[in-house]
Parts: sequence; structure tokens; C-alpha cells
Amino acid sequence: MWLVRSLRVVCPVAIGVFSTMVAFNDGVAGHITVVGGSMRPTLNPNPNTDKGDRCLVYKWNYKPTRGDIVCVRSPNKPGGSVIKRIIGLEGDFVKVRTSTPLKMVQVPVGQVWLEGDNTAWSLDSNTYGPVPVNLIEGKAVCVTWAQDFPHSWSENRFFTKLATEDRPHRRATDKEFVDWLNRKKEFKRQKMERLCEVKWELKTREKSQQEEKEAEHKALEWERLRKPWEQFGDEFDLLFLDAKEKTNH
Repeated sequence: MWLVRSLRVVCPVAIGVFSTMVAFNDGVAGHITVVGGSMRPTLNPNPNTDKGDRCLVYKWNYKPTRGDIVCVRSPNKPGGSVIKRIIGLEGDFVKVRTSTPLKMVQVPVGQVWLEGDNTAWSLDSNTYGPVPVNLIEGKAVCVTWAQDFPHSWSENRFFTKLATEDRPHRRATDKEFVDWLNRKKEFKRQKMERLCEVKWELKTREKSQQEEKEAEHKALEWERLRKPWEQFGDEFDLLFLDAKEKTNH
């Protein structure tokens, strides 16, 4: 009987504690294990281990700020989460790391531009574009467990606050924005000129083909008219060719 009475007391308490922990983790703060080297050297600085830093993520009433390291629900891997740094907010013009002629994007309303600190190994907004704000789970505040423990004790990486580092060089200045607009207009003008050239070439080619068809049809018609008079010999051929030349002229 005492076991049943104990369970009646312990079970509701355990369920309440568990529910509180889940609610706390979902709405207030939680932990995430950083995978990969996209945020190196800020996070996972040691490339020689498969372990990852564990970070405390603050979620309560968080408002995105340029330079913050944030935990985001992965836009290209459902159910997964990634850690990136906010480079641009809505309305900002961000320089895209691509080889296309237009290397600037304006962040749409309600979205942010994310990038990893290790740009050479980061799958971020340069690949999948701006990310909706509602995918942000919270801000990574500090490292609670380092990947290279116990060596990290000497580097004092435990519970060290992750700094907000703005990267203004990744956003466009006024001059760069004007230059980008001019390049965009020039690119559009060149594209229209090339389109007109292609249309003219096609039209000229069609006209030439039409003229060739007409000449071929005319030659066949003259041949059809000449055949019934072949019996009259070479004298008729001369008269026929003379009439054909006069008709062509």
C-alpha cells in the first residue's frame, strides 16, 4: 500500500516537473549542440574532433539584432536546427557571395540574412536566401560545454559570453548601392540589346529562307512549263531561257 501511495504523490510531481522543463526549454531557454565548422573559430574551433560545443540559447521575447549568433530552424532540413550570425535585417542591402553579375540582395520584410563565421564552409543565406524571422528559436548566449574539454579549461571557454559582432562590410554602403543600381541597369540594357539582336537575326534568317523557297518554287514552275515543249529542240530552249530572264528582271 505504501508503494501505491508513494506513486500517487511522486507521479504528479514528476509529470509537473517534466512539463515545466519542456515548457522552459521551448519558451525560455534551451541547449543546442553545434555541428560542423561553419561558425569556426567562434564555435567548434578544433577541427580534429567530431564533438561539438553545447550552447545555451535564450528564447524569451528575443528580437533579432545585427551581429547576434542565433539558433534557427533549418530552412532546408526539416526538423533540424543551425547556428548562424545575423548579417542583415529587413530592408538591408547585403552583398551576396556568388559569381552572378548582380551581387546584392535586399532583405525582404520579416526576414533576416544569416551567415556563418567560416564563410568557406558555411551553408547559409548565400545558398538558400533570406530566412523568415519566425524560424529563429533564440540567441546563443554562451558555451556551456566545450568540444575540446578538458583543454578548453585553460582557454576559459566555459560560460564565456558569445559576443555580438556586427559585420557592416557585408552590407552595402550608399556608394555601393548606387553602383549596384547602375550595374543592374547596364546589365538589363545589354540583355535587351542582345534580345533585339537575336530577334533580328531570326527575322533575317526567316526572310532568307522564304526567299530561297520562293526561288525554288519558281524554278520548279518554269521547269513544269518547259517540259511540254522539249520536243521542239534547242531553238525553243533558247527562246524559253530568254523569256525566263526577262520575267526575272
